Amino acid sequence: MRVCGGCGIVRMDAKACPHCAVAGNWVDAPDRVDGAFWVCALVKFKCRVCGFVVPLNHLDMDGGITCARCGVEQAFAVETWQSAIELAHATGDLAGARGEAAWSLPNVHQSKRAKREHEQSVLADAEYTFGRIGKSRWFAEIGPLGPSELHVTVSPGVALCAKCHTPFETRELDGEKTEVRCATCDATSTYRVPDAARKTSSALRSVVAPEHRCDRQAVKVIEASGQAALALVCPSCSASLPMSAVKDKLVTCTFCNMVARVPDRTWFRVSGKDPVPEAIWLLFNGPSARVARARSEDRGGGDCGAADPRGARSRSPSQRGRSRSTPRCRGGGGESRTGQRTRTRGGGA
Repeated sequence: MRVCGGCGIVRMDAKACPHCAVAGNWVDAPDRVDGAFWVCALVKFKCRVCGFVVPLNHLDMDGGITCARCGVEQAFAVETWQSAIELAHATGDLAGARGEAAWSLPNVHQSKRAKREHEQSVLADAEYTFGRIGKSRWFAEIGPLGPSELHVTVSPGVALCAKCHTPFETRELDGEKTEVRCATCDATSTYRVPDAARKTSSALRSVVAPEHRCDRQAVKVIEASGQAALALVCPSCSASLPMSAVKDKLVTCTFCNMVARVPDRTWFRVSGKDPVPEAIWLLFNGPSARVARARSEDRGGGDCGAADPRGARSRSPSQRGRSRSTPRCRGGGGESRTGQRTRTRGGGA
C-alpha cells in the first residue's frame, strides 16, 4: 500500500496528501505478514454544555467524555462506538487491493444469471462504497451518532513513527497490551486496548494514541481553589514540571528523570491552544462483519442469491437500493434506519 509519508493515510490520485497537505512524500508500505491492517480514525463530538464541536483523541469508553474546550465531563453512551468501529473495520478490509480480494467471493457464480446479478450489485456497490478509497476518495465517515453527536472519519493506511516516519512493528504482550516499535530509531511504546473496545470487536488488536499509552504515567495536576492556573507535578517524586519542557505531550522530570505523559484534558487547558483532532490508529486482524456475512451467505449457494457483503442477497438493479439495514458510504451519502449518515469523500473532514 502506498501511503503518505507524513501522516500515514492511504495515497490518493493527487499530488498532495488531502489530510496533512504534504506534497509528493509517498511511502510504499508492505503488507503485514500476519494479515493485520491499520485504519486511521479522527473523532469529534458536540459538547452538550458549551455547544462547541471538539475532538476526541482516544476511545473513551468508560461512560463519560470530557470536553477539551470547557473541561466539563458529561455522560456518553459506550454503545455509540459500535457503528464507528464496525465502519473502521470494514473500510480497512474492503478498500484498495485488499478489498478487491475480499470481494472475490468463491462459488457465487453458479449460473450466468447469478454471475450477471453479482456483477451488477455486489461489485458495483464495492466500487461506489469502499473501492474508490485511495483513488478519488480518502476516507469514509459516519455520524452524528447518539446524544453526543459523535462523528468519525476513517481511512486505511499505516501507523508511522512520528520521528522517522517508518511503519511501526507490533508485538502483543498479553490479551490487552501491544508493544509498538520503530525499526529505524528503535523507539518503543506500549498501548492498552479498552476492555469495552475488545468486546465491541474481537478483531481489534491494538489502539495507538497518546491517551492509550500505558508505559508512561500521567502527570499530576494541582489546581488551586478559585484559580484558573494549573500546575503540573511529577507522578513519581511530585517535583514541579514546567510546561516549556513538554514535547509531544511528554515531559521529563529533571529530578528523577521519569518521563510522564500529559493527558489531552490537561494539555489543552494548560497550553491555551485550541483542541485539534489527532489520529487514533486501530489495528485489525480478521474479516470485517460485512465480509464475514457475505462469505457465510455464499456458502449457502443457489442461483437465487449471490452473496452481498452488506448483509442482503444480490438483487436486480431495479431492486437494489431499497434496503437500509446497514449504514452505507456512497458518494452522496446514505442513511440507515437510525438516521446515521455514512459517506465517503475526496476532500477533508
